[in-house]
Amino acid sequence: MRQWRLIHSGPASGARNMALDEALLLEVAAQPVLRFYSWRPSCLSLGYGQRCRLVEMQRLRARGYTLVRRPSGGGAILHAAELTWSLVLPAGHPLAAGSLSAGYRRIGEVLYAALQSLGIEVCMTLEVTPNPSGPACFETPAQHELAVGGRKLLGSARVQRRYGLLQHGSLPLSGDVAAICDLLHYPQESARELAMTRLRTRAVTLTEASDGREIGGTQVAAAISDAFRSICDVSFLESQFTDQELARATELERSRYGNPAWVCRR
Repeated sequence: MRQWRLIHSGPASGARNMALDEALLLEVAAQPVLRFYSWRPSCLSLGYGQRCRLVEMQRLRARGYTLVRRPSGGGAILHAAELTWSLVLPAGHPLAAGSLSAGYRRIGEVLYAALQSLGIEVCMTLEVTPNPSGPACFETPAQHELAVGGRKLLGSARVQRRYGLLQHGSLPLSGDVAAICDLLHYPQESARELAMTRLRTRAVTLTEASDGREIGGTQVAAAISDAFRSICDVSFLESQFTDQELARATELERSRYGNPAWVCRR
C-alpha cells in the first residue's frame, strides 16, 4: 500500500487557493497529494485560457466576490457553497499515464464510487460535447465527468507539466447553479435569462441530486478519500504545507494569482 499526503486546508481566498495548488505542483516529489478546501470570500474562477471580458466586474465587486484565473483549463466556475479538491501527482504516476481521456476516466471512476457510496445515482458521461453553449463550466459535461439525470454534478480541469499533474474538482453542494450567469457578460438581459434557464436544466447541486438530503463537504471529502484508498490501494498521511510550499505559494500569490495584471492579462 502506497502512502499519499492528505491536506484539509479549509477556506481561503481565490488567489491563495490557486497559489497553494500550484505550489504543490511545483514542489511535487514522489508522493501524491490530495487536498480539500473551500473559498472565502466567494470567488469566480476563470479557466487558464478564458478572457476577462467575459466577466461583469461591477456586478462581481458589488457582491463582494473576487476573481482569479486557475492554472488549469475549462470554463468559469462560481465557488460559493461547494467543496473543491485538488489532486497533485508526480510525473510517471499510473493515474497520470496515457492519454488525457484515460486519465480523466481513471479519476472519474474513483469519484463515481465516492458519490455512489453517498447514495447519489450518478453516471459517467462517455462523449464530448463538441460545441459548448457558453463560458460556464457546468453548462456542458465533458467526457468522463459525472452527471445525475443528464445534469452535470461535478466539474474537473487539469494542467499537466513535465514534472507532474494537477487536477481540480468542483462539487456544488447547494444554492442556485445559475447564479454564475449574473456575473458574466451577455449582450442583452434576455440572453442572460436564457442562459440561466439553460444552465438550470444542465447542472445540479448535491442537495438537489440527493432529493434534499443535506450532505456536507466533510462527508463528501471522507467518501472521496475512502474511494481512493480502496480503488487505488493507498493510505493517507494527514499533512500540512511545508515551509517551502508556503514560501512558493506566497510568491505565486504576489506575482500571479493576486496580481490583477496577471489575472486579467487576456
